[in-house]
Amino acid sequence: MLRDGHIVRVVSPRGRRLAEYLGEGQDSSAEPEAGLIGERLLARGVVSPERLQEALSAQRRERLEALFQLEEAELRFRPRAPSPLPQDPAPLRTIPLLQGRARRRDRFQSETPRARALRTLGLGAAATPVEIRRAFRVLARELHPDAHPELSKDARQRCLDKFSELSRAYHKLIA
Repeated sequence: MLRDGHIVRVVSPRGRRLAEYLGEGQDSSAEPEAGLIGERLLARGVVSPERLQEALSAQRRERLEALFQLEEAELRFRPRAPSPLPQDPAPLRTIPLLQGRARRRDRFQSETPRARALRTLGLGAAATPVEIRRAFRVLARELHPDAHPELSKDARQRCLDKFSELSRAYHKLIA
């Protein structure tokens, strides 16, 4: 068994030539330099970064091609360890225009479904069933798409959307 835990190490002729070039092939008992061969070649100025990228791409294609040639194989996936996140990300800046103002979404989230339905009909919290029915009928006459045949298709759709919202609010209140 080798020191790195592998039983066998496959060295291509190209890899053997690189090892010899780097002076690692003369003495088999000598410990090879640590680090990737590409990094060592770059450090010694033997190859340019562009040429190294081309070689790594070619190597990747060769390895994939060799995998596709296998008739039987067992695949194992080892997910990478999560990358460390910055310890203290910079806080987001606030826009002075919005600073200190109440947000519209907070107003809607704090409302109950009944309060939202009453607001849609234009009524207060103390509205009676008679007032609810009357308000719905008045608004339905105004917003029903059939009452406005002259509207364009887009305007008609907006009218239908408003009428649907009005109808949902009414049914929520009378149910």
